[in-house]
Amino acid sequence: MRTRILIASLSVLLISAACSKEEEKPEPRFPQELIIDGERFPMEAGFIMHFPDANASPYSQEMVLYTEGISIDYDSTGFPSGVKGHGYFLAFEAWSSDSLGLAEGVYRLDTARSPFSLGLSSLNPVVFNNSDLWFILQSAEFEVIRDGETYTIVGVAKDENDLDIQFSYQGSLDFHRER
Repeated sequence: MRTRILIASLSVLLISAACSKEEEKPEPRFPQELIIDGERFPMEAGFIMHFPDANASPYSQEMVLYTEGISIDYDSTGFPSGVKGHGYFLAFEAWSSDSLGLAEGVYRLDTARSPFSLGLSSLNPVVFNNSDLWFILQSAEFEVIRDGETYTIVGVAKDENDLDIQFSYQGSLDFHRER
């Protein structure tokens, strides 16, 4: 009799534990990735470089997003000066109405230098610390949503070799002002 009660009690505990684990499902994490013609690369981080020689709105800023395997070098003033490692980075010359970051909105490749336009933009593979290879983007579009210091960026592009590029990133973007 004790054995049956013990087995029944254990069964109830196991069923309760299984049900509570199903209820504690983690929320899906925002996909942070670069996809090049279907091949996925986890996105690591990003930053924005502001160029004050264009002091009137719209402001000239370069947004860089990079994959895992990349590290950033900085000069003596703390300004990004290079990359090393193995991976990819995307670089976008963006024109923003916000002097301290990218304003919310949809940015498109367009040389008009108006708010929400993109100038020279590229996909850059980094192999054995060499980042000399650049693929110019022939088309590019991304949306920026901001919640305080958190950016959500989702975009698509096509490079000069007609490769389809998709990217998504959510997190902060370090801000660097060129001196």
